[in-house]
Amino acid sequence: MMSKVLKVMIIAAMLLVATGALFAAKPEVLTIHLTATVPPRTSVRVADGGVDVGINSADVIFEAYDASGSLISTDGHFQAVDGARLSFSAV
Repeated sequence: MMSKVLKVMIIAAMLLVATGALFAAKPEVLTIHLTATVPPRTSVRVADGGVDVGINSADVIFEAYDASGSLISTDGHFQAVDGARLSFSAV
């Protein structure tokens, strides 16, 4: 009879120690870094005889050509030309 009581007390003590260790453990911190791919977007604004082209990605190349097909600009800011053609290409 005494051994049964002793076994129960030992099991209870082990459970108490295990439960105490569980609550005393420091919480783990998990940091998640998310990345997203945003599709390239462009905007073209014509004002006061000038053209402003905005691109939100370095993966897009901009070129402007005149009516005869000559390159007039690779910069996003240039003077408006009749018959100009704008070209956007991804790299």
